Amino acid sequence: MSQQKAVREVGISNGRDPQFASAEERMIIDERSGSDKLSTAFPDKNDWDQVDHCVYALFHICAANTKSASGLFSIEG
Repeated sequence: MSQQKAVREVGISNGRDPQFASAEERMIIDERSGSDKLSTAFPDKNDWDQVDHCVYALFHICAANTKSASGLFSIEG
């Protein structure tokens, strides 16, 4: 069995970024618990893994896009 096939069967990404589904799930869990892990101004990142950092960036990009009148990713113009 190829290494790629074995990794796919386990559900692990191929060494790039974490899969979106796992990041989305982590975002929901981190904010729903009331810990404000992502929305706090200065989070303690000492125990964060790769997924935590990706989720933090995604959370703030989405928040900035929501607050912006034209959106960060506007296709106008």
